[in-house]
Amino acid sequence: IILSTALAARTIVVGKNQPITSVRKAIELAKEKDTILVQPGVYKEGNIIINKNIILLGQNYPVLDGEKKFEILTVSGVNITIKGFQLQNCGQSAMNDYASIKLIDSKNVLIEDNRVINSFFGIHVSNSSFVTIRHNTVSGSPTSEQNTGNGIHLWKCDHALIDTNYVTGHRDGIYFEFVTES
Repeated sequence: IILSTALAARTIVVGKNQPITSVRKAIELAKEKDTILVQPGVYKEGNIIINKNIILLGQNYPVLDGEKKFEILTVSGVNITIKGFQLQNCGQSAMNDYASIKLIDSKNVLIEDNRVINSFFGIHVSNSSFVTIRHNTVSGSPTSEQNTGNGIHLWKCDHALIDTNYVTGHRDGIYFEFVTES
């Protein structure tokens, strides 16, 4: 189930033919500084919450599917990496800012090399510092302006780096509000 990668950190493998088949379960089992390696497949697990120092690493772009009902990843914490996933079919709401990836009150987060497809808000970051968002592809499926969020949206953030992302099909590609030193 768990492979040792260092004295304190472990790698937890998630996959169809693995003892752990759920990303949510792997996050529950993970300790600080662990890596969760998710093998290819489609994972429909509703809103997955990350609130600990982990690396969530996709192998060959496993799919996290929001089934057009859910926010996909909600992240709050320090020293978190999300890399190598396809996040698709985020829920939509005129009342809630659903996002494929939402960061809240976070610091030192890396979001890299992900494919976001059919999103309301692609990547939504609020009240966070030292966030790097790079080499992601973010596409929305707008129906009207009020039912379309932004591709990469930052609110009340500082020291953010947004680098080499491709964004299409959103109200604004990259939107900053109350953002400093970024």
